Amino acid sequence: IKAELVPFLRKIREEGRRIDDSFLAGDYPNDRQEKLARFLAEYVGFDFKRGVLAVSAHPFTTNLHNKDVRITTHYSRRVDSSLFSVIHEAGHGIYEMGIRNDLTLTPVGQGASMGMHESQSRFFENIIGRSRYFWIPIYEKLRGLFLQVEFAVFPQRWSFLRKKAGEMLAPAKWEFPALLRNLGRKRLSH
Repeated sequence: IKAELVPFLRKIREEGRRIDDSFLAGDYPNDRQEKLARFLAEYVGFDFKRGVLAVSAHPFTTNLHNKDVRITTHYSRRVDSSLFSVIHEAGHGIYEMGIRNDLTLTPVGQGASMGMHESQSRFFENIIGRSRYFWIPIYEKLRGLFLQVEFAVFPQRWSFLRKKAGEMLAPAKWEFPALLRNLGRKRLSH
């Protein structure tokens, strides 16, 4: 897939066409972003009877028990940054809440691996959360919180940061380590 996808993405990037997503940046009050965050977390299945949502500099999830799961997010001028973080962290939280009562707080109840944990949270964020069909039923709720929001499929961005780049651009990021190695070789050879 890499052999086909990387040149395809390079061609798209070189064409320079962009999706206008300027409406995602603005003076969105934190209280409205928080309402949206709570709504989205609950919408994807996060149970607020067994967990909480708080604000932090960098989003993360932690748990003290399967009935005490804590997710965090951040709020910024780009409302999509928080909403995708919330969906991602809710995925982690739902994983933790899904651990059986008799296994929580035991070595077996700590999850199969970080890979399993991350695959669930990325599935929530990138496969479910970036799907047009996810947003259609809740579009009016979103417009109620942010009047100027237009419906859009959230675009993929060119970035070496996973959170900003999305799934389609991951194969392009495979080129980055090779680029760094080649730059290092060129500098060493001079």
